[in-house]
Amino acid sequence: MNRTLLIIAISLVAVGVIVGAVGLWMFPRGAALSERERVRVEFGAADIQTIDAGCSWANVEVRAIEGDAIALSYMDGGEWTVEEENGALTIRVRTLSWSLWTLFRPLAHEDTTLWIGIPASFSGDMRIGTASGNVAIAADAAPEGEFDAATASSFPALNGVEVTTASGGIRARDLSLANFSATSASGNIRLEGVRAGQAHASSVSGTVALTAVEADSVRAKSVSGDISLDAVAPGSALEAGSTSGSIRGSVAAREADAAISASSVSGNVRVPRGADGGKVTLKFKTVSGNIDVSLLEP
Repeated sequence: MNRTLLIIAISLVAVGVIVGAVGLWMFPRGAALSERERVRVEFGAADIQTIDAGCSWANVEVRAIEGDAIALSYMDGGEWTVEEENGALTIRVRTLSWSLWTLFRPLAHEDTTLWIGIPASFSGDMRIGTASGNVAIAADAAPEGEFDAATASSFPALNGVEVTTASGGIRARDLSLANFSATSASGNIRLEGVRAGQAHASSVSGTVALTAVEADSVRAKSVSGDISLDAVAPGSALEAGSTSGSIRGSVAAREADAAISASSVSGNVRVPRGADGGKVTLKFKTVSGNIDVSLLEP
């Protein structure tokens, strides 16, 4: 018994020494990081057709800005590479090798956000991929000084946007574009005021929430997460499916125009009857989750 207590005591002392050493090592690094400045670069929007950002652990914030240049703002630390070639703007952040610094990096409060400013003159495609970083695309105001140009009040009409994350969340608000796709393994997805030809959102374990989304084709998928629909307006088709999550909310469609199908193996189902041969197809499917969807007169 005494020997066990002695081993426990020695172990606790060793852990304390390690934590203290890491703390002493971290604070100077944190101070050095706080002194670094953000890099701001611009590229003529007329020369760019595609923006491709692969950002691993970094968060990505996309905003609409005034002017004719695509603007980037990120912390200067040697991890970033930015290249423009053949109409493609490629942004990458180097994946850091494992070390105590990568493990305790968040404790240093380092700002790892990549800010992308999109002018009205850009109408190309944008692809964003992260591992743990969150992605937000909105016409919100950027923090003061983040861009040299002023933040615009509305987002430009992009061609297509594709966002993929592993565990990071995805949020898009007040966008008009041809196609929008959001995919995450465990992150939550929230689309608000997105107007597109196709709007697709899929998560494995995260929730999917669509609010005032207008698109000819709308698709919301999740395996174990819930799906929330709020005044979603499909032009021709809406498909929502989850294995163990529930589907709830409202769809902007007339019952006389809607061909509705809904099924669940063990969950409860409550949807309007709809009409045979309706011009708008609404499909809801779960295995064990409930389905509760109403229609709103558009």
